[in-house]
Amino acid sequence: MTLGYEFDPWPARFVLHDYARLRPAQQRGIPEFGPALDLFEEARRFRRAVLASAETVADHAGFIYTDAAADGDGAEPDTGFGTAQDYVNVKRRMMGVLPAGWKAAQMKAEQPTTTYEPYVLMLLMEAAQVLDMPLFIMTGDARLANMSSAYVATQSFIKSVTTDREEYEAIADQIWDEWLPEARRIPGLIPRDIPDDPDHSWRWPRVASHADPGKMALAQNQRIKNGTRSPSIECADDGLDFEEIAERSAKDFGVTVPVWKAAYFQSMFAEKGTPPPASLTDDGEEEDDESTQPVGGDQAVPTDDEDQ
Repeated sequence: MTLGYEFDPWPARFVLHDYARLRPAQQRGIPEFGPALDLFEEARRFRRAVLASAETVADHAGFIYTDAAADGDGAEPDTGFGTAQDYVNVKRRMMGVLPAGWKAAQMKAEQPTTTYEPYVLMLLMEAAQVLDMPLFIMTGDARLANMSSAYVATQSFIKSVTTDREEYEAIADQIWDEWLPEARRIPGLIPRDIPDDPDHSWRWPRVASHADPGKMALAQNQRIKNGTRSPSIECADDGLDFEEIAERSAKDFGVTVPVWKAAYFQSMFAEKGTPPPASLTDDGEEEDDESTQPVGGDQAVPTDDEDQ
C-alpha cells in the first residue's frame, strides 16, 4: 500500500519501453509526434477564428445606412426605423421600401479566405514530416497527388516503416522468449519437439501496393525467376505464408504438397519436357518412373500414388 493505491509488482523483464534512443544512457523517450503538437493547436485556433468570422457575418441580415450628413446638432436623420444601433426584424421573402436617401447593404462573407486551405495543408504537411509521412496519407485525400508523385513521396515513408519494423522485431523476440515457456505449459498448444530457441521470422504486410495489380504480379514473378527474391519472401511482403499457400493449393487440387511444389517449380523455371528435380518428392528422394504421370504434354511430375 503506497499513497492509498494498491498495485501488483512486475519483474522489470516484463516491462518493455520502446522509444527512439538519440543519445547514450538515455532512459526515456518522447512521443514521435511530440514536435508537431503545437502545429495542431495553431490549426485549431485558425479554424475557430475563421468559423467565428463566418458566423458573425451570417448573424446579420444587413444594414441600413445613408450618405446624408447629420444636422447641425449631430442628430441622425429620422428614418422611421429608429436611430443608429437600433435593430429591425426583417421578414423572410418580403420586399421593403426605404425612405429617400437610405440604402440597405449586407456584410460580405469573406471567410474562409483563399489562404485558409493552403495554410492548413502546410501545417499538416509540416506535421507529417515528423513521421516521414506524405501529405495524402496524413489527410486521406489524394486530390493533389498523381501516381508518379505518390510513388516518390511514399518512398521515405516505406523506408521509415521498414526501419521501425526491424526495431519492433527485437521487441517481438523478447516477447517470444517469454511466451514460449508459458505455451509449453498448455497441453496441445504447440508441438513438443519445438526447441527452446527455434528459427523464426516475423511477417509484415506490405506498406504500400502498386495501383496496377498486374504490374505488381509481373514484377513478383520476374524477381522469383531471376533469383533475387524467393516465393517465401514475396508472400511475406503480402503478409502471407508460402507454406500455408502450398498446403492449401495442394489440398484444393487434390495432390500432395511436394507434387504441387514440383508443378509450381516446373511452371516457373523448367523448359518444356524437363522433369522437376528429384528433391521435390514426398520424402526428398528420387522416385521410380512408375510414380510419375504426364502433366501438360510430355512434362511429368511425381505423385504420391504409385499405382498411376
